[in-house]
Amino acid sequence: MSISLELSTIQYNSLQSAIINAQVEEYLRKGGEMTVLPAVWDQPKEGTSIESSFNGRTRDGRYVRTEGIQDNLVRDAAKTLNMNQVEKKLGVHHSKLAEIAKRLGFEFYKASKLSERIPDVMEADLLLVERITALRDVGLSRAQVMRQVVIGYEKFQRILREHEIDFPIMPRHLRYKQTITTSDYQL
Repeated sequence: MSISLELSTIQYNSLQSAIINAQVEEYLRKGGEMTVLPAVWDQPKEGTSIESSFNGRTRDGRYVRTEGIQDNLVRDAAKTLNMNQVEKKLGVHHSKLAEIAKRLGFEFYKASKLSERIPDVMEADLLLVERITALRDVGLSRAQVMRQVVIGYEKFQRILREHEIDFPIMPRHLRYKQTITTSDYQL
């Protein structure tokens, strides 16, 4: 329902208000009683954010401090989940999570070891490792292999580091040659 400042709408609403007031007075005159119902507060659904459910304010506008509750939830979740997972689970923005972690002096869980990575990622990495080592053995440089395999620098460096792949130092005059494509070879 929108609020309108048109005179006809205001007159209509005032007429409706007068009719409702007359009905209430008649009800009370006949012995009816008015009962004030307690306010019903909407409880946030499970998995929704503490912030988004009421933005740190009550319905009458007073500020409510939620940091203590939120801090404990984040600290407990950070023991087994990384920052992205905590952000999705609690609905708290990553900058707020970083602020809480810095203030309380804890770090989020990191699956940095090869054995802790997701099995699907490990399988995909093994396929990439085969391609990377084959292209390295053909004589391509790191940059040429990255372009050929079509992966980013961070992922490429992670795969090299985790699987201990080493590239030989190439002479400067061979470093910037065109990438060899599979169409250049007959299989």
